Amino acid sequence: MDLNKSVLPGYEGLLKNFLYNFTYFPTTNWQHALSPTFNFGCNVQDVEVESRVLDKVGSYGSQLNRVLDVLSVLVADLDRSTLTRQEQRFVDKFEDLAHSADEAARGVHGKPGHGVTHADINRMLDTLDELKKSNSASYRELVTHIHSQLPPPE
Repeated sequence: MDLNKSVLPGYEGLLKNFLYNFTYFPTTNWQHALSPTFNFGCNVQDVEVESRVLDKVGSYGSQLNRVLDVLSVLVADLDRSTLTRQEQRFVDKFEDLAHSADEAARGVHGKPGHGVTHADINRMLDTLDELKKSNSASYRELVTHIHSQLPPPE
């Protein structure tokens, strides 16, 4: 194939780079005959370690879920008033990630979801703040309704 007369004008360098520099090292782990594992990547030397960890500890999703669970406990005790607005957004994004992972797992196992997260409340507060600026009457109506539904503080 003459790369200088490619059918994709302007992509000759990209095609040449792909054909001559792209490297992959496929390995197949037939340890589990009914569920072989295919690995593609440059760190083939780690295949045995990765396979052992997956066999002994659990899937990547299971490992990540344990980390998310522990971080969720730590985040729950976090004093958010000491955080900057940017840090609060990071925590919100983390909670969204953890919540989405839990929801996805529950969806597979057919279990119902659980409640509202801090991220949900923060999104609602942001939306109310925008409403306050754009339509103060609607804002007051919603805030009054929310207050009427909440028990008095202890």
